[in-house]
Amino acid sequence: MPGLVVDGVQMTETDANYQSTIKYLTVPPANQNDPAFNGTDIAAIKALEDPVRREIYDAMNGSTETFSFDNRDSAVIHWDFRIGTIQAMTSMNAGAINYNYWNPSENIPVTPPGPLWTKGTAPRTFLFRSAPGSKSSDAVVQLVTGAARGECLGAINAAYLIGERNAVSADDFDQRHPAGSLNLAGLGIFQAASDTNTVIPGDYRYFKNKDDYLEQCRARRRTNAMWQGENVVYIGGGKYSGLGLDAKTEDELRDDMQRAYELDMRTTFTGNPTTQIRFTRLDRPQVD
Repeated sequence: MPGLVVDGVQMTETDANYQSTIKYLTVPPANQNDPAFNGTDIAAIKALEDPVRREIYDAMNGSTETFSFDNRDSAVIHWDFRIGTIQAMTSMNAGAINYNYWNPSENIPVTPPGPLWTKGTAPRTFLFRSAPGSKSSDAVVQLVTGAARGECLGAINAAYLIGERNAVSADDFDQRHPAGSLNLAGLGIFQAASDTNTVIPGDYRYFKNKDDYLEQCRARRRTNAMWQGENVVYIGGGKYSGLGLDAKTEDELRDDMQRAYELDMRTTFTGNPTTQIRFTRLDRPQVD
C-alpha cells in the first residue's frame, strides 16, 4: 500500500481522513487553537495550514514508497520531528544555534558544544559524542545553548537530534537514547529512499563535489579540503540547508560547490558541473 498509511488506513485526502488525521499533521499546533480547526469548514481549516507541513503530506501521499504509522499520535511525532529538524538547521545558519565550522588555517579548533559532550574518535574528532553517563535530553540542550565548532555532518545530526527532542518529551527522548549514547558520527535513524523521485521536507541528502576533488587537493597539498561534499536537509519549497549553506536551490548549491572547487584548485572547473556535482544520497529519517 504505497503512500501515507495511518492506523492501517491509506490517507487519501477525503473529508473523513482530513478531519480525523490529516489536519493534525498539516496545521501547526499553535493554529489548532483557532475555533475553525474544530469546525466543519475544511477550506477554513486548510487556511490554518503550514506550507511545509502540507508539502510533507503531499509528498508522502503521492509517493510510490510506503510511509506507515501505527496511529495518529506517532504520525504527529514524525511531522513535528521533521519540522523541528528544519527549524534547528535554519537556526544554525542564522546564528541562533552557535554551531559552525572548525578551521585550522584560521586557528579555530574543534570544540564540543559543552561539558556533556566529548570529541569524537580521531581523526574525526569533530563528530562529537555525549559524555559517558550524561543524560541525553540534557546533552541535547547543550547543542542549542552551547558553542560548537565542527563540520557539516555533525551539524546535520545535531539538527536531527534537536528536532527529535522537540517532538517528544524529555523522558521519552531518554528512553530512546540511553545515557552517554549520542554520537554525531551517525544516529542510525536513516533509511535509503526507494522512491528517489520524491523528496520530503526533513529528508537528508548528500551533495557531492567533482569526484577528483579530494585527490586534487592532496596533489596540491591543500590542508583545508572542506568542500568534498555537503550534507544537507531538504527544507521544502525546492530548497536545502547545510551548515553555512542556508535555503539554497540545487542550482545554487552546485554554483557554491563549483566556486569552492575552483578556489581550492586555483583553476577553472573542467567538465559538466550538472552531472559531476550532484546528489548521491537521499535518506528518510525514521522517528515516530
